[in-house]
Amino acid sequence: MKSRFQNGFTLIELLVVIAIIGILMTMGFSSYSNIQINARDAKRKSDLKELKTVLYQYHSDKNAYPDDGGSLCGCLTSSNTSWILQLIPDYADSLPIDPLNVGIGATAYFYTYIPDADQQGFELNAILEKDGSTHVVRD
Repeated sequence: MKSRFQNGFTLIELLVVIAIIGILMTMGFSSYSNIQINARDAKRKSDLKELKTVLYQYHSDKNAYPDDGGSLCGCLTSSNTSWILQLIPDYADSLPIDPLNVGIGATAYFYTYIPDADQQGFELNAILEKDGSTHVVRD
């Protein structure tokens, strides 16, 4: 004679399995989020390095770095690129834009360009997501 409890899982067993799956999913999502943040920060650093190379080429031809148009900072976002438009198409095919600044709406993430007063040096900045610090590239 078969017992009626031999053909399935108990409620406790199901709850334990669901809890384990939930814990594993939470750990997976957390790791995936950190990987995305690190990838965007690496892209920011790479973009600034690329901009630095382009600015060196510009300086080599013009003997000065581009003017930022008199603004407090030359912000490179998806909608405001006036300070560096002089680099296209002679020095760069396209402008790098912060990975989080590709959609509609404002973002706190963008690249800034600050030339020296004599336009013989510059500073490029990007805010890193992981710790909120500023990555600075200077000439």
